[in-house]
Amino acid sequence: MISIRELRPEDDLAAVLALCKDFFSEYERHHREFFDTEDLSDSDLSGRFLKSMESDSSATIIALMDDVIVGYASIAVWEQLSFYKIKKVGAISGLMIAETHRRKGIAARLLAEAKVY
Repeated sequence: MISIRELRPEDDLAAVLALCKDFFSEYERHHREFFDTEDLSDSDLSGRFLKSMESDSSATIIALMDDVIVGYASIAVWEQLSFYKIKKVGAISGLMIAETHRRKGIAARLLAEAKVY
């Protein structure tokens, strides 16, 4: 059974980092102009995820199967200026599902959860 929730300090950050590295590797194959990850370190990545756990404007949502992290989505949400009719906007900066768990609706569930932020 798949469960979806926010990343917590006690979660397996190494599993999220591994998925994040897979994300960059796969994405770069199709969009070489987008990232420069040659000097990207684990501390760069882990710092981003740790900050998301402390932030009111960003989050990392994880998908778990039998308590194992099999996917994540990184999101950011911010308030618009008062003259905008749409008061909140957001972005998904990363979405990754472990290759062995794809095509099971996990990404759709992560996206649905991201929309409630």
